[in-house]
Amino acid sequence: MIIQGKLRNRLLGWLMSMMLIVGGLLLIDAWVTSQRSAQRAFDSQLEDALLAMSEAIQWQDDMPRIMMPPAALSILSTRHQERVFYRLIDDQGRVLANNLDIPLASKLKREAREGDVWLDTDYQGVKWRLHARSVRSAGWERQFRVQIWVGHTTEGRELLARDLLIRAVGRILVMGLLAVVMIFITLRLALTPLKRLRDQLRRRQSQDASPLSGSMPEEMRELVDTLEQLFHRQGASRDALLRFTADASHQLRTPLAGVQNVAEFALQSRSPDEWHQA
Repeated sequence: MIIQGKLRNRLLGWLMSMMLIVGGLLLIDAWVTSQRSAQRAFDSQLEDALLAMSEAIQWQDDMPRIMMPPAALSILSTRHQERVFYRLIDDQGRVLANNLDIPLASKLKREAREGDVWLDTDYQGVKWRLHARSVRSAGWERQFRVQIWVGHTTEGRELLARDLLIRAVGRILVMGLLAVVMIFITLRLALTPLKRLRDQLRRRQSQDASPLSGSMPEEMRELVDTLEQLFHRQGASRDALLRFTADASHQLRTPLAGVQNVAEFALQSRSPDEWHQA
């Protein structure tokens, strides 16, 4: 029989491999989830800021004007000190309010007239996240459709995503350590029946053919049955050998006794011829 290492080590290797695969998938999921959570959190801030700006539009000389409300600035300027961008464009394409000359393609402006627009762009080597929406603003004489653009840099998103990822990785590591401890305990408990069977076999006498005692799991039932059948066959073979030995001893005892008597009778004589004849 070829020995291929301990069963416990093989099971432990397979379980640890599965844990590493699952852990890798959990880390990927944690990274994706942290990015999405940070994106949703800061995108909601952009939406709130755009709503605050739309409510702050005022009319002057029959033209929409906007005074950047402090509420919108406080929403966009978080503790991470992102730079803030805003732009107000009327339905004629004229810029009514602006604080940075971030280039906006005509296609994006057309899309903003039809619905919400989200844009990730680079400006002066800095990453920006922009949001735009077209709102209807009513003046004294007519209604204007005003396009509002707001945005801020992505430092806060990146820091929040990193914090969320670090927390998730910490939880995964703690759960991984607990899982490793539980795997060792589980393997020890799962292999206990094998150890009990080993101890029984070590204490067993060679002539003992009785059934094995103790409780065994269902998965070991076939192994126990096979061992008991082996013991039964060994006991039957031993009994047959004992019967053969006893019968042979009985069959050989009578002729050997005759030979012994003849030899003893011949040895009583001093003639070698009688010895040879006997």
